[in-house]
Amino acid sequence: MFPPSTRTKPAAPEGRRDRKRSQTRDALADAALRLFAEKGYENTTIEDITDVVDVSSRTFYQYFPSKEDVLFADVDHEPFLAAIRAQPLESSDLEAIRDAYISRQPTKDRSVQERTVLMKKALESTPTLQGRNFELQSEFRMLIAGALAERRGLAEPDLAMTLTAAIAQAAMHLAYDRWAEGNGRSDVREELRMMFAIVETAVHPTRTG
Repeated sequence: MFPPSTRTKPAAPEGRRDRKRSQTRDALADAALRLFAEKGYENTTIEDITDVVDVSSRTFYQYFPSKEDVLFADVDHEPFLAAIRAQPLESSDLEAIRDAYISRQPTKDRSVQERTVLMKKALESTPTLQGRNFELQSEFRMLIAGALAERRGLAEPDLAMTLTAAIAQAAMHLAYDRWAEGNGRSDVREELRMMFAIVETAVHPTRTG
């Protein structure tokens, strides 16, 4: 599952018509997310979504190619990747991902937190969305590895960077799972710090004797 910071909205439209289109698109995406989480993806039809927004099915397809695509709209990883590239070289690659990721987490926006919890429930409702999410997460992992390479002035990530990206991604997912299980009541940043600390302990255990 992507973190809440990856969903971005385009710059505010200037014209009234563009603003209306943007509002309709957002309303459809929000309605779909809530219905998928509450009823399940398979039990939600396009008509269910459009009925909430009071538009036609034809209008839905003006914004989204399919029911599956509506959950993965407006995803922008660049702010997070830029934060990785900006981390000091003294930090390890794992620390760079951790600090960049934590810096991108919202602290007070309950609507963003609520969306993240709903997204987890929606994904769990069907293998269809899980499969699509898996594909996108694989792409996301390679983008993280690429940002680590750029941070070190390399053209391509090496195997260690790719593995580090995979480990960090697993830590992110587990942290978000714990946070979502508590309906977002805890501080997700603390969940992330704890999970990355466990990874550090596993990778560099204290040697005794």
